[in-house]
Amino acid sequence: MAQSGLSAAPSQVEAIQADGCGVESDVRDSAIRSKYEAVRRATRAVAASMSSEDQMVQSCPEASPMKWHQAHTTWFFETFVLRPFVKGLKPFREEFYWLFNSYYNSLGGIPEKSLRSVFSRPSLDEILAFRKYIDQEMDRFLASGADEEATRRIVLGLNHEQQHQELALTDIKHVFCSNPLYPSYMADPFSEEKDPPVSKLAWHSYDGGFGRPIGISSHRQPDGSSPGFA
Repeated sequence: MAQSGLSAAPSQVEAIQADGCGVESDVRDSAIRSKYEAVRRATRAVAASMSSEDQMVQSCPEASPMKWHQAHTTWFFETFVLRPFVKGLKPFREEFYWLFNSYYNSLGGIPEKSLRSVFSRPSLDEILAFRKYIDQEMDRFLASGADEEATRRIVLGLNHEQQHQELALTDIKHVFCSNPLYPSYMADPFSEEKDPPVSKLAWHSYDGGFGRPIGISSHRQPDGSSPGFA
């Protein structure tokens, strides 16, 4: 696979470096490791209260089971970071290379999206073990120092996983609203704290005068011209 075929925007990498308060490689790597752990932890939190049955459901062809989201985001790091950059990497399970592909057609055949709900195997426990294994390998890789291209791919992978966190929430909400029992994603009620008090309203005075027009106006300026766009 070409090393330059997949990368994140330079500004995203620079943001990682800024969060690390410098551009030294050890500082950068520490910042990336921290962000990696935070994003992966957020995915675990999204799925924490969902049963294995909940994570198996695909309520419409456009959606995906939560178990699949967890596997696919992990597949990204194994496929685009660890396989190209870690010599001698032992894949968690070779079949996952195509099973959890989505639209990356250049990598080979992919399963039909509408059939993702029939993947009773691998089990949820195996998917969680897959995530744990890749997290351990990523931690070793980041500890050894990632070059610029690997860093871009990791940042892209983190953005990708955050997108799937939103998709997983949207999909499970559709699952529950399709269930005649109307289960709730959050078992605990929302906080009943009162809204903060609204500031007391008061009149404010401003000097009059001609203001710059906004948008398109059909009115003419004093010289007969149209202000057009502002």
